[in-house]
Amino acid sequence: MTAELTQAIPGPNHPFVDRYRNVTSVWYPWLVKILDFVNGIARGELLVDGAITSRTLATGAITADAIAANAITAAAIAANAITVDKIDAANIDVLDGTFGALQTNTTTTRVQITNATNELRCYVGGTLIASIGANVITNGAFIACTSPSAVWYPAQFTNTSAAGGALICATTGGYTVQADQTTANAGQHYAGSYRNSSGGHAVLGASSGNGSYAGLAITGTWSPFTGSHPGLLSKSETPEVGDIIVDGAVVAKAIDDVICYATRSSAPNQPAVGAYTHRYAMDGDTLTPALGLRGTGSGGVLTDEQWDVLKAAHDFCVINSIGEGCINVCGEGGNITAGDLIVTSSMRGKGMRQLDDYLRSYTVARAREGHVFASPTDTAQIACIYVSG
Repeated sequence: MTAELTQAIPGPNHPFVDRYRNVTSVWYPWLVKILDFVNGIARGELLVDGAITSRTLATGAITADAIAANAITAAAIAANAITVDKIDAANIDVLDGTFGALQTNTTTTRVQITNATNELRCYVGGTLIASIGANVITNGAFIACTSPSAVWYPAQFTNTSAAGGALICATTGGYTVQADQTTANAGQHYAGSYRNSSGGHAVLGASSGNGSYAGLAITGTWSPFTGSHPGLLSKSETPEVGDIIVDGAVVAKAIDDVICYATRSSAPNQPAVGAYTHRYAMDGDTLTPALGLRGTGSGGVLTDEQWDVLKAAHDFCVINSIGEGCINVCGEGGNITAGDLIVTSSMRGKGMRQLDDYLRSYTVARAREGHVFASPTDTAQIACIYVSG
């Protein structure tokens, strides 16, 4: 605010009002300025001549490139000069620049952004519990959450609507979700717990103190239930989906898993593994519990050379062996009715009706539906319960 006018101050002989009691044109500009000055004092805007105020600045006159570097410092800003009521929340933009640290507190519980790590960090009681940003990525994750407490979780996702979900994870390779639990003790120690408040409850990855189970049905059962075995299938072997598979020699074994060479059945009453479903290539990072990964250095039981020899001539295959599914059969043993037991036949990969109702060591399945064959070589695929294990 300034008291400067271009006109000279009126002299003592200049009347203040005219005969109509109106302020004269000589005195009127000065009266306006005096009143404006008095009001400015009342508003706390008493400023020296040439001071910069919002009224003396053109819109957009102050820009980032018009301010000298380091011209605005903490020492140049009066205490409490910048308050929440003076900031337009919709117009705070960081376009470019560098700063040391931005944080809600200097110690204990706080949110911090620092150029030392280029991260957003959250601290609770002085302990880092969550990080988002560049430094986290170099350590294997974009978001890292750690809980120092036994009573709360590092992360919680909640959807309060009647539909939709709380978390979606997707990846084009590797693990979509990797859950690791490092405690061996008994108690509530699982890699994952999945529960519906009105239904089933399952846990995955139980600790050794809880039996080392891969999966536990705490409430409810597994459904649909079909168990399968892995096998090594020669690239020259071309079974159809549902064909019966029998074991060859054992390739590798562990207490919880065995993998054998696999081939289609070819004679009546052969001890069988189950029904073929699909095959997949022997890549070096393909997970097979008994065989391990490629190379003994990766926990595998085969050397790189042994693995490569197998890979050149074989694929992995999956064989349904217990639970529900389908199986390929022929008319060699006659028509089949629901409840009949199924064994291998002389047709490669095809089953037939077992001649008696006793569960034998070579019984493959139990039919869940019947079929009438046109001839002994006529084939079909029927629903069944696998019983070969």
